[in-house]
Amino acid sequence: MPSLSVGVDEFTLILQPIDKVKITEWPEVAEQIITTFLCKSKLAEFFGEMERAEKVQAGYTSGLTYTNRPWYLVISWNEDMPTMGICVRYSAHAYATYKQEFKKRFQSDINIAVFLDMVQDGAYTTRLSRIDLTADYFDYSDELLPGRQLSPDLIYERLKDGSYVVKNRNDRQSVRNMSAIDKDGTYETFYIGSRAGKSNGFLRCYDKKQEQIKTMGYRYDEALQYKSWVRFEASFLHDYAHQITSELLRNSKTTQDLQKLIAKYISDRYRFIDTSTGEVTAFSDDLIGIAVGTNAAALIATSPRDNTLRQSIEHLRSGSGLYPTMYKAYSIWGDGADRQLIEYLYDDYIYDFKLRLLTGKEEYKMREMRLWLQKHGAETAKYPLESYLERSKHEDISTLEQYED
Repeated sequence: MPSLSVGVDEFTLILQPIDKVKITEWPEVAEQIITTFLCKSKLAEFFGEMERAEKVQAGYTSGLTYTNRPWYLVISWNEDMPTMGICVRYSAHAYATYKQEFKKRFQSDINIAVFLDMVQDGAYTTRLSRIDLTADYFDYSDELLPGRQLSPDLIYERLKDGSYVVKNRNDRQSVRNMSAIDKDGTYETFYIGSRAGKSNGFLRCYDKKQEQIKTMGYRYDEALQYKSWVRFEASFLHDYAHQITSELLRNSKTTQDLQKLIAKYISDRYRFIDTSTGEVTAFSDDLIGIAVGTNAAALIATSPRDNTLRQSIEHLRSGSGLYPTMYKAYSIWGDGADRQLIEYLYDDYIYDFKLRLLTGKEEYKMREMRLWLQKHGAETAKYPLESYLERSKHEDISTLEQYED
């Protein structure tokens, strides 16, 4: 069954001191603001102390982050420019993990509106400088070609030939810039609007299912459940993001209110029109339905998962040359040679690699292992090893006998 879900992907928040701050006072004021935010947001309670960040937001000079996590969350500030305030950047993975931890601790859901309200304080103002709003179309059929799934490629081809145009809610074709990424003759991603300069926003449409499968992202397991997953991701920047902040703080605390607001902001700016009829496309009409309350959005419970180990396993399976080498051994020396090779590699791992690590003879490699485990170990251990091996489960190997010489 097709379904449509809306949500928030990533966002950047700016905390500005209410009173004018002298540069000599800024270090102390910045520390106070950060301490207050960490307390109000529950970040310190959820994830512990932050460390100095090597990578900070553009224009900022110093930062704090969680170096032992598989996601990106950084708090940045410029030591010489108090007017830039404190910049808090949540990646999509960080925000999904934050929401999951909040639910675990307090047995209730949190959304971006509740979060913004929760971190308010009399010492600083709060406003978004960027927020990415999403509309996810799961298992949608193409309305002009019912036998095919909705895809970025079909949509962009129609935009190019004029079958579709993009208009705003006032029926104006206000966005004219288009670009796309062509891979092997297929448009997997396209953009509406400018991504450069002082643009207040742009729209990205891409194949979320393929993106998650190729990168083994934190929603990989979810992606496998659907035949297709097309994402429209609207990035709102600067003035638009400020407007959304005000709207969120006014009256968007419930899940339904937030869903309507997200759908409204996307559909007000980006409506796909079929030029042969002058009507909005079915997928745009469904989004407008959520905005006005006639349609209900699907509730998707994202379970963020660190798939770094799975990526390593998949590299061994398909990118390292291990399997071709095993088959060469089998082809040359016959049945059992491939197993003999694996047993040799296991013994080599035990008595060379593993033993050298445990006896302190490979300190550099051991440091690498410790750093990886610090960053990924706790998240990976939340699931049993078997769950990372599902793609490698196959029928009894005896079925190969009919193919062997």
